[in-house]
Amino acid sequence: MAFHPLPDIHTIFEQVVSAYADRQLQRVRNVLSPRLYSQLSLEISEREQAGHVLHSELVKFVAAELLEPEEQSKLRRIEMRCISRMIVALKDADGRILAGDPEHVRCLSEVWTLERPAGSSGWVVTSIEEDE
Repeated sequence: MAFHPLPDIHTIFEQVVSAYADRQLQRVRNVLSPRLYSQLSLEISEREQAGHVLHSELVKFVAAELLEPEEQSKLRRIEMRCISRMIVALKDADGRILAGDPEHVRCLSEVWTLERPAGSSGWVVTSIEEDE
């Protein structure tokens, strides 16, 4: 089953990753479901309250693969595997590395679920999960 038009996942991915890293989710509120927006906002808030700083740099968006298209009478849903090369490091308030490596580019694979009401052209990201 074909979905036309498919979302510009490359642009959406870059915008969401950048806004999350910059703690500026309001920039992408229109492409995030209310539930996902709240979840990501909470993650940012908890990180800030703990005094942690996330360094996240998108080096390259490598590829996107359509996984599971689904069409219901009033809703279209797709899953896309997004593969990227990123530098990610979480530091504490004193600059000690808690996770990741600020000098190492990692290949990441995530599954992004997007939905849109039938007849609408606007896709909304409803979940982002690490690909196993």
